[in-house]
Amino acid sequence: PQANAIGRVKFSFTHRHDDEIDVKFNDIVRFVQVDCGVEGWSEVEFNGKVGKVPSAYIQKLPSPYEGAVGKAEFSFVHQKEADTGQFLQFSEGDEILVIDRPFTGWCVGILKSHLGLFPENYVSFPSKANFSELEEILRTMENNEYIYSRILCSAVDVSATEGLARDLILIFEKENKVFDLISNVIDTEVGQTINEGTLFRKNSLSSHLMSQYARLIGKDYLCSTLKPLIQSIISANADFEIDPHKINDASKMEKNVIALERAAQNFLLDMMGSVNKFPMALRRICEYLQKSVVEKFPNAKRKVIGGFFFLRLICPAVVSPEGFGVVDYVDDNTRRSLILISKIMQTLSNGVMFGVKEEYMKPMNKFITENLENSHFLLDKLATSHPDIPSERLPELTEEESQDLVNRVHNVCSLCKAKFFRELHEGNIDDAMIRKISGVIIRLGPTPKKKQKSAAVRPAQPAASRADSSSDKKKLRAKEKEREREEKREKKQREREKKIAATRPPPVDPPSGTVLVKSVLQPRNNKQLRKRVYALYSSSTKIYCYNNTEDPPASFVDSIELVPSYEVSLIGRTKNGWEFSIRTIEREYWFVCNLEEDMRSWVAYLDRRKKEIMMPDADKAQKIELVNCLEEKMRGYVDDKEATKLRLKGTTDADVIAAETRRIEEIVIMMDTLQRSIDAA
Repeated sequence: PQANAIGRVKFSFTHRHDDEIDVKFNDIVRFVQVDCGVEGWSEVEFNGKVGKVPSAYIQKLPSPYEGAVGKAEFSFVHQKEADTGQFLQFSEGDEILVIDRPFTGWCVGILKSHLGLFPENYVSFPSKANFSELEEILRTMENNEYIYSRILCSAVDVSATEGLARDLILIFEKENKVFDLISNVIDTEVGQTINEGTLFRKNSLSSHLMSQYARLIGKDYLCSTLKPLIQSIISANADFEIDPHKINDASKMEKNVIALERAAQNFLLDMMGSVNKFPMALRRICEYLQKSVVEKFPNAKRKVIGGFFFLRLICPAVVSPEGFGVVDYVDDNTRRSLILISKIMQTLSNGVMFGVKEEYMKPMNKFITENLENSHFLLDKLATSHPDIPSERLPELTEEESQDLVNRVHNVCSLCKAKFFRELHEGNIDDAMIRKISGVIIRLGPTPKKKQKSAAVRPAQPAASRADSSSDKKKLRAKEKEREREEKREKKQREREKKIAATRPPPVDPPSGTVLVKSVLQPRNNKQLRKRVYALYSSSTKIYCYNNTEDPPASFVDSIELVPSYEVSLIGRTKNGWEFSIRTIEREYWFVCNLEEDMRSWVAYLDRRKKEIMMPDADKAQKIELVNCLEEKMRGYVDDKEATKLRLKGTTDADVIAAETRRIEEIVIMMDTLQRSIDAA
């Protein structure tokens, strides 16, 4: 800590020399001098007195204090232990700086250089903050950047960034500033990017904002354009499978290649035919996106538009149309067909060919070659806007939707408040502005409780459909026969896979390291496979499969190799549950989770694991050396702690006992700090 910084006393201290000072637990002090001539001691000021205190006894606090000033309506004295220092005592009329709400019904505040807990209902604020105050702060631009919105997004957990991006869109839409926000984050990311290959990565703020805005403003466009195409595939029960591992009939393979080409052609032509229906608001973003990127990366002119239009909007809606409201339900066979079509569209927009990574898709390279000009026409058209045509606006939020927005943003700010303020300080934000933001969050009150979701009510069957029950029975019988044929095909496929598995040597390398994520998953692309336990370990490049949670690590039944490379995709809520996919060099796996948090945990840890796998060897060696150094230091602290305990057992001197006890407390604090550094590394 620097001189004049503020600190909180973690352990009470009684002076033994004239140059020392008495302080109690949770007192607030000001640092006068750090390491004041004696290592491990600092000079502090408390209640007008200056003296020395052990540095390990003081925790530095952010300065200035962040909070809101409230007035005590009643006096408060803790009944049991008034002098423990844990509770803040005050009289009616005292002004208290409230800096946190750690849990329901209680606040943390500062009064007369002391910090402590007190009941929330004992203090009132001059005025409760209005959510519009927080919205105004998030819409504030400083130094040509919406810095508060950016810092808030960087402070939240990665799993919450997507939802926060959507809420920011709704907040900026109120003042018609969505284009300003998105264009600003585009300029920021382009300016900070060195290699065009890393532009608009999956988890960047600009990618989340563009994706969420496209989904909100482009919903009608997706329904009108994609619904007829997807409905035709569903009604025809089309089979486009061209993977030789999933189909053995060569003649059928040729037919499927032709059928897949025809379907992809229909999709592309409909995209070209509906380009004038594409929302003008999104076309303006495409135009600005292309202009901003081309100035720095001329070769990315069309690739960046394809990444936005296909990767962020069209392909997700094609693969998971029920999640976008295009259709209500698609079966596994249809979804596989839609996945193949989306692969073709994405590869076409990138202007590349299928290669070794997806060998079975190479027959589609002919289609890509023949349609490159059509793709260029579509992407160029998307990046052309008309200044005389106004941009579309999102519908105004209902009262219930507005309250849901308030609750979501309030919860996010409360959950990541500590990291949010830390990054505000690190970003050199003005102290007065930090106090204002903290005051608004505190005065918003306690975070609202989550609503209990009501059970979905099945809609009543229309009279017309009941009248047509006889024709429906015929359709049901036809579908039943098709289902039986599908089951026979799946049975043959399983038998074929069993034969292959029987010839495959069993893995001999057991997993090592701590468990990063472990849960029960259902392989979605094979309904006959029962649910099993899958686990990812910190020091392994495989996902291990177990029959049950009690199996020891070495007794796994199967594994999925992730190296040399893989891709993980979050699909979201489907009829089967919460889905995500993993595509390795060998094949693609689809998994279904019962809980959304399980799905997001798998995607987050797999993304992080991929970064570790792709890390250069030099960086890995440097990280290993750092961890070894930290662990060696930890072993020294452990030895020191045990030696101190032995000395403590062998003495009855009160002064020695007090000194050795303080030493143990200091060692524990240093070990906790060091352990956090090891975990971070």
